[in-house]
Amino acid sequence: MTFFERWKMRCPIIRFIEKIRMRKVKIKVKDINLKK
Repeated sequence: MTFFERWKMRCPIIRFIEKIRMRKVKIKVKDINLKK
């Protein structure tokens, strides 16, 4: 386990933000794919 992974586990808020960011990115990718 890397230092970054341990640090993320210690910070639920950061993990929560990362999850939201990932979801936004996935939605963006979907939109791009639909436009094609």
